[in-house]
Amino acid sequence: MVIHSEVFGLKLPLLDIPAGSVLRSALAGGLSCALSCSLLHPVDSFKTRVQASTMSFPEIIAQLPQIGARGLYRGSIPAILGQFSSTFLGTAARIPCEVLKQRLQAGLFDNVGEALVATWQQDGLKGFFRGTGATLCHEVPFYVAGMGLCAESKKGVQQLLGRELEAWKQ
Repeated sequence: MVIHSEVFGLKLPLLDIPAGSVLRSALAGGLSCALSCSLLHPVDSFKTRVQASTMSFPEIIAQLPQIGARGLYRGSIPAILGQFSSTFLGTAARIPCEVLKQRLQAGLFDNVGEALVATWQQDGLKGFFRGTGATLCHEVPFYVAGMGLCAESKKGVQQLLGRELEAWKQ
């Protein structure tokens, strides 16, 4: 049975995703976030060196051969593991909340309690993970952009204040 949702007067089918694919989707999200983190880690390492140095940008560029790939990937394992695990675990909590939010936005239910009970009765646990693949396609680019924006925001605040932020404010 395909349940339809009406949004802006349009009847949209809600995709039915088997419960087994939820784990695969969360794993895929974690792996894609870990891959993007591993690909962008050298850029992050270079950015960190630029921020921490008193040298000019061209002087730091000239040091890249001495730093080498190993130096640019220093610290990558904890970063990659952290991105994988937070994405994987975050998916388990965020997607059910997103499903409930969308059902309420679409006007299918009047309140959260009603949405919870009806979702459980209609589809059981797998109903709370409907649309997992699409949600991950939406979320992963935002994780990557969010990491960059957070780092740039921190840098901007430090420049505005004219000093380094204390560790607890970062």
